Amino acid sequence: MSIRRYTLILFASLASISLSAQTVGEPADSVQVEVDLPVIEEQKPVDQGYKVEISVGWGDQMFETLIWHEIQPPFGQVPDEEVLNIKQNYKYYQHAFLSGYFNVRKWFSLGLMLDFSGVCWETADYKGNGDFIAKTSDERFMNICLIPQLRFNYMNKQYVSLHTGLGLGMNVNTGTEKDYLGRQTVVAPAFYLDLIGVKACYKNFFGAVDLGGIISLQNQTEIYLLGSRMFSVSLGVQF
Repeated sequence: MSIRRYTLILFASLASISLSAQTVGEPADSVQVEVDLPVIEEQKPVDQGYKVEISVGWGDQMFETLIWHEIQPPFGQVPDEEVLNIKQNYKYYQHAFLSGYFNVRKWFSLGLMLDFSGVCWETADYKGNGDFIAKTSDERFMNICLIPQLRFNYMNKQYVSLHTGLGLGMNVNTGTEKDYLGRQTVVAPAFYLDLIGVKACYKNFFGAVDLGGIISLQNQTEIYLLGSRMFSVSLGVQF
């Protein structure tokens, strides 16, 4: 092979290497890739955006349990022929209530509560020595409260908030017995104090736990509720 031919092959190889280097060094065309990200629905904070709340709940009857209960009869302390009329077998209905609120502001709500509670028992005659004679009657009383309320909301987080509240309304006390004035049904003022409440919500549903009490009386002898429903729980919807 001649020197001229070697020279041509060498120049051709150098030219090929130069073209390859330029190709590698050139920037690649940009590629746009569209990715559909999932849309996350923003959770509304508690009491922000929702105007109306409706809930049902249950509360304790600690006050009624302490005041109206069976008393140890004085059997053996009275003559055997004496007849004793004894109240026994108390049953407590507990508190059942329905509440509705309108959220005027994030921190302030107006509401209305309807609360029902009651106690029933039976009376029976016994001899002084404790011998049973006969059941004489079934007795009961009920308290029905209708109370407009003010509620103050604070520490409003995405899922949890705290609140306090108070209300003033009326209580209807009725039952089978009559009071010392001969009345079987009495309408009396009723006051509700919500010391502290915790509300947890998810979208349109919520639950709440409250500590407080209902007071209903006319004077020192006509006391119908005194700190009743100290503890309550409720479930509801908001929209």
